[in-house]
Amino acid sequence: MVDGWKGKGQKAVHLKDWNYYEIQCDGDHIRILLNGIVTVDTHDSARREGVIAFQLHAGPPMQVYIRDVHIKILK
Repeated sequence: MVDGWKGKGQKAVHLKDWNYYEIQCDGDHIRILLNGIVTVDTHDSARREGVIAFQLHAGPPMQVYIRDVHIKILK
């Protein structure tokens, strides 16, 4: 188990290496891939607008590095 958490993403995480996230949003359909593995595929109509942010959640102190961010608006 990775630092006390479990789930679909645990198998996909590359510890101490780069991880690739792909986040697809189409209306209320949200799909998240972590290193090519679908970890979230849901519909959420509570919010259809908002900000894009990078955030580190609760847990032990750690560093996060982000590179090569691409935002593509699809038709």
